[in-house]
Amino acid sequence: MKVEDSSKPPNKRFSKDDDETADDTKSSDDGQSADQQDILNMFTVDCSQVAFFGWSNTQYVNLAGKAIVTTAFLWLLISWQSLCAGLLGIVCLFPINRAPASKYGKKQKALMAIPRYQDDSNNRSPQRYQTDQVLSNRDSFDGIVSEIPYLLVSAINAKISCDRIQSFLRLPEKPDNTFPGDFVSFHNASVSFPRTSTDSDDTKFVLRELNIEFPNNELSVFSGSTGSGKSLLLAAILGEVCLESGYIRVPKFTGERFDSKVTTSDWIIPSAISFVFQTPWIENATIKDNILFGLPFDSIRYEKVIDACALNQDLDIFEDGDQTEVGAQGISLSGGQKWRLTLARAFYSREGIIIMDDVFSALDAHLGEHVFRHAVMGELALGRTRIWPLIISHFAYRGPSTLFVSLLKGYLSMLDPLRSYDRMAN
Repeated sequence: MKVEDSSKPPNKRFSKDDDETADDTKSSDDGQSADQQDILNMFTVDCSQVAFFGWSNTQYVNLAGKAIVTTAFLWLLISWQSLCAGLLGIVCLFPINRAPASKYGKKQKALMAIPRYQDDSNNRSPQRYQTDQVLSNRDSFDGIVSEIPYLLVSAINAKISCDRIQSFLRLPEKPDNTFPGDFVSFHNASVSFPRTSTDSDDTKFVLRELNIEFPNNELSVFSGSTGSGKSLLLAAILGEVCLESGYIRVPKFTGERFDSKVTTSDWIIPSAISFVFQTPWIENATIKDNILFGLPFDSIRYEKVIDACALNQDLDIFEDGDQTEVGAQGISLSGGQKWRLTLARAFYSREGIIIMDDVFSALDAHLGEHVFRHAVMGELALGRTRIWPLIISHFAYRGPSTLFVSLLKGYLSMLDPLRSYDRMAN
């Protein structure tokens, strides 16, 4: 582990400002949240609108057929002049239909209360029979006309959603801000969250002049107060930031995983990255499926993961054990159970680099201590690079770390990089 001297890489510049505050981070985070919400709306609302239109557009064909048949019957039952007059009236009423629409319900209800004729089939005259047929076809035609506005609205919504999706897909590809390397390292790097249309150079938060190397197969810890840039540093490792200057090196795995043929000896992929986000990602599946996450079942590894993440007691409580369906986003689980399930997936996975966000905030003290000792520092962590932002309240989770750094006002300072961080807890 070493801390590099600051040096500018070729053709790179530093950002110009100095201190930043936690309020600066809030502005960038709000902009990032807006972008995330826009993408979320695209996949939840726009895709649904397009799918609904695809499901309902067959009604256009049905309406066309019904309109032709109904028009033919009305042509035979009444004169063409009356038919054209009726159609012309409908067409003329379309532009002004919005105004009296609110009164339609009351008038229609009153109209339905008036009996049109008595059901006396034995005493009907030919004229009365023809009138009944006209009224019946008129009702059918009313149904056609009433469906047209809904189909038009569906088509308009689908068009708007398609335009939004098309605009998103036509955006330029996000550049890869990281370069291949043997370990995770920052070289004179200054990073910030992607800008939004409302951001300015004065309000964006920047982590500046980062020079650090995270050692392979070791635990690296960094701390800082709220708004100091811990999440930004993690996002920089994942390449989800704007690189203002310098460069970042991260191991990259480009080969085939061959998960179906994996064995215990080659389980870990050193250059693959697993990220445990601040909000647990839980699929609508069983507990076991959420842990395996598509990987083959290894009973020994699976039992070790269950024990390390303190899930044994939870599985005993559930009637179906690890076959319990957790629901969408783990709705049937508590906050701590969600976190431990997410951690279990990370440590069962094949990734050799595990990046953990604030994973202990939802855990009780005794559970947090157990998970830290047996998962983060246990057998499952051997041969893996672990990077963890430490919250001040979690200094009780003590253990040897090869690297311990602190973030302060957008800059990085070193504290005991080669020893434990027990000193900070005291």
